[in-house]
Order: sequence, then structure tokens, then C-alpha cells
Amino acid sequence: MSDDYRHRTMSEQESKAYAYADFGRIISNCGQDITTIIPAPKYPMPTLNETTINIAECKQKTAKLYSTLNKEQKIDAVPACINGDKRCFFIDGAGGLGKIYLNTTITQIFARQSKKILTVLWLGVAATLLPL
Repeated sequence: MSDDYRHRTMSEQESKAYAYADFGRIISNCGQDITTIIPAPKYPMPTLNETTINIAECKQKTAKLYSTLNKEQKIDAVPACINGDKRCFFIDGAGGLGKIYLNTTITQIFARQSKKILTVLWLGVAATLLPL
């Protein structure tokens, strides 16, 4: 997990501290304290802050991204995510089909609506392609 943070140009110590903090939050949801299982790293614990979004800039970027989606993405994928009542979305497909692009567009649409978003990917390579 710390490797994912290393791809974001963090030092080894910083990436370990962020991974430790992430695990700590997960374990605390299960009623446990991570410090009783694994000692804390010597590097100061990070605070993960929410990103502030410029809505006007986001609207422009969303319009540009949306205009370049293909017909299937515009008709099927985007409305299902935006108008549906589901809270989790799974985007799958072969390499080069535009999954990251579609995800970026959907993320921008939600951000424009001031909704909180969490994008999770299985592979570290794909994670490095997503905008922060």
C-alpha cells in the first residue's frame, strides 16, 4: 500500500506513515487500535485533507470531457452513475477502452455537484493515471 503513495512522489518515510494512517482508520472501524498491533512509524502522522474544488473551473473541464465521450458512454455509463441510486460503480474493460477517461469525467461531474468522491483501483499503474 505504501508503494501507491510512493508513486505520488512521497518519500519512503512519508508513504509508510500514510499507509499506516490508512490502515489505522480501517482497523478503527472494526473497533481496534492499530498501535496495539503495529508500532507507529517514527515519521509524523499525516492528516488527510479534503480537496477544495473550483466549481467554475470544474464546469468547464466537465463540459470538455463530456463532449468527447463516445455514444455508449454518454447514453449508458454516465446517466447510470449520475441519476441512479447506487453509491458504488464498477468500470471494467480491456486496455485502451477509456476507463480512466470515463472515470475522470464522472468524477468531475460529481465534483461539480459538490459531492464527495472516493476512487479506488485494483492496480497501482491505473491509480497513478487518475488525477489527484
